[in-house]
Formats: sequence, structure tokens, C-alpha cells
Amino acid sequence: MIHTIIIPDWHPAALNQFVGKHWSTMHRMKKFDKQIVWSHSISVPKATGRRRVDCNYVLGKGQRARDPDAYQKSLGDALVYAKLLVDDSLKWVEWGNVSYERGDAATIITLTDIE
Repeated sequence: MIHTIIIPDWHPAALNQFVGKHWSTMHRMKKFDKQIVWSHSISVPKATGRRRVDCNYVLGKGQRARDPDAYQKSLGDALVYAKLLVDDSLKWVEWGNVSYERGDAATIITLTDIE
């Protein structure tokens, strides 16, 4: 089964945003990401097995594409928090395609159940 989550005006915190920051700043950024993903995924069934995660980041004016794995850590933790992944280890998640396009800023997350 395939589930799509569209979160307008948001991208997860990128890993390089944590470099040199106090641990509490990193914690606050990751907590915000968790709350955003949870609030936009109420209608998505909770994970019971392995899932593939594909992401499409829509970049708004002045935003730049980042490395494909830049958002993976914070997004993975947020998906686990929202119970959309059992765990973010390779046993439970397959990280799929990461793509970028231009338009109104948004993050589109596609979760595919793997049998």
C-alpha cells in the first residue's frame, strides 16, 4: 500500500544545520520536525512492517537543493515518532528516491509498504 503525506511550507532540519549548535538547539529543531510530521499524518496507518520512503522537496524562491541525505536523520526520527516507521534502522526502512523541484515550498513524503 502507498501513502502520501504533503506538508506545505516545510522541510526537515538538515544535518549540517546541527553542526556547531548547542544540543538544546538541535533538540528543539528535531522536536518541531516530529510535531509537524505527526500533525500531517493522522490519516496514515501506523507502520507494522518495513516501508520504503521516497521524498520530493519542492523548493521555494531562493531555496537551494541539499545533498540527498541531508534531511534523512531528522525526517527518519520524525517518522518513527509518528509511528509511520517501526524504526529508522535498515531492518525497517528502505530509503528511496530523493528529488527536488521548484514551486511553493513543501515536502512530499511517499511511504510504500514492503511485503
